[in-house]
Amino acid sequence: MIKIAYRRRIISASLGVVLGLSAITACSDVQQIFEEGAKQGAAEGALQPLGRLAVEQIAQVKLTDDLECEAHDMTDGRVPVTCTGQTQDGDKVALEASVTSTDLEKGAVRGRFTIVINGRTVTELDCVGIC
Repeated sequence: MIKIAYRRRIISASLGVVLGLSAITACSDVQQIFEEGAKQGAAEGALQPLGRLAVEQIAQVKLTDDLECEAHDMTDGRVPVTCTGQTQDGDKVALEASVTSTDLEKGAVRGRFTIVINGRTVTELDCVGIC
């Protein structure tokens, strides 16, 4: 819970910077870049703990830590995110996501998610967190 609260503060501060810079520059291209960056950061940050919970609950495994997630450039309003981790038994875990929205207040990330363990697809979801 501490990590989520910390990320909320970072995202809130980032959005403040984004809005401030947008007002100063009045340039839609710069504003779009910052907005996309904020969406990528929110998706990546939220999936680390929420993705872990989803993997552990659905696949009935215990991970060694939060997932390591990396957001990629937005495509068609979606943020592709790749998360990896490891179970306590040494199995490799992947969460492939195409995020459409992130609601940090509710603790929900929506989009298309595929959980893979040792190369085998376990399930596909349209939301992780409190959906």
